[in-house]
Amino acid sequence: MAGRLEPQDEDGSGGGGIHALMAMGESVRARLSDGADLAAIAIQIAEVARGRGAEAVFGASTDGDRLAGAAALASSGGLRLWREGDQASGVLIVDSVLVSGVHIARARTSLRAFGVATVSAAVVAATEEALGQARAELRLSIDALDTQPGAKTPSGAANVGAEG
Repeated sequence: MAGRLEPQDEDGSGGGGIHALMAMGESVRARLSDGADLAAIAIQIAEVARGRGAEAVFGASTDGDRLAGAAALASSGGLRLWREGDQASGVLIVDSVLVSGVHIARARTSLRAFGVATVSAAVVAATEEALGQARAELRLSIDALDTQPGAKTPSGAANVGAEG
C-alpha cells in the first residue's frame, strides 16, 4: 500500500520498536502467569526493596499491583503493601515493563503527596534506553530485573541493571 508508514527499528529495518516492546510485554505477562516465575520475580523485588530501604511496595499498574502483593508475601513480613494514607518512610514502586515511565511518575506523585520521603522503583523488564531515559527524566532510582528481555544467563537468573 503506497504511503503506508511501517514501524522501523533504530537501524532502519522494518522490525519495529513497538513490536519489540509488545513482545517484551507479552513475555513478561506470560512469566507472571507462571507461579514459579512469579515467585522468583517476587523474591527479586523484595531484595531490591530491602536494598533500597523500602518498608512498603506499591503497584504502578495492574501488573504492578500483582507484583507488589507477591513481593510483600515473599518478604515474610519484611514488606507491606502501601495503601493510601499509610505512613512509610520508604516505598518501592513496582511495575512489569518500563516503556515511558508514566505509571511510575504518577505513582511517585501520589506517594509524595502522602508524605512518603523516599521513593524508588523496580520493573521486571526494560530496555537500557528506556531505563536510562526514565531515570534521567524522573530523577528517580529505578532498578530493572531484566535489561535484556528474553536473554537469560545459564543459571536462569535475570540480568540486573540498577542506578545508585
